[in-house]
Amino acid sequence: MRKLILSFLFVLSAMVGFAQSFSKDKLFISVEGGKGVLFGKSNLSPFGIGYRGGYDGGLMCNVKALYRIDKFWVAGLKFNLSGTSANYGLDDGTNVADNVDLWYLGPQLGFKIPINERTFFSYVLGVGYLHYRNEGRSNADFKCSSGAFAGNMDFGIEYKLTGHLAVNGGFSILTGDFKKIKMTLDDVEETLRPDKLDRIYVRRLDFQLGLIFCF
Repeated sequence: MRKLILSFLFVLSAMVGFAQSFSKDKLFISVEGGKGVLFGKSNLSPFGIGYRGGYDGGLMCNVKALYRIDKFWVAGLKFNLSGTSANYGLDDGTNVADNVDLWYLGPQLGFKIPINERTFFSYVLGVGYLHYRNEGRSNADFKCSSGAFAGNMDFGIEYKLTGHLAVNGGFSILTGDFKKIKMTLDDVEETLRPDKLDRIYVRRLDFQLGLIFCF
């Protein structure tokens, strides 16, 4: 989790520095936080679909940098970080306690539509890379990791407070499928290829609030 937070801060600082090279009202840096829920066939457990109910959506934060292409269209980049934890028992009676981190990075394309002078509706769609990391303990400590292509859709309402600052609220959907998992147990690493039902699936709906810095 520490490495993911450092990555998040690095991306944020890089985006702010990048923004300074553009004139005002061309680039929008948003910093958002919120709470997520898992839906559909979401499964975050490396032990199969039978244990997916042990997790909730957890907390999330993300940064988006969007550059205005014309009056309506915007394009840019999104970084999202979320985490959750679970405690559950396997069918053989083994107890599992684990912590799951997810981070996502992907290019974005969308639009901002003015509702009035200060209020805008925003929508972006993206495809990128989603990383799964799980550290926990059952009969022994274990670590799992995987990566996959994923997609996101973000919807929001923005209200401009000043010439350079706005607030926003909305929701985001993130979805990705992991076909294999690298697991390290007792210092032995192996690659697991669960069947289709037991794969790790991410279906997240995040409700978020944040600030937008306009440059």
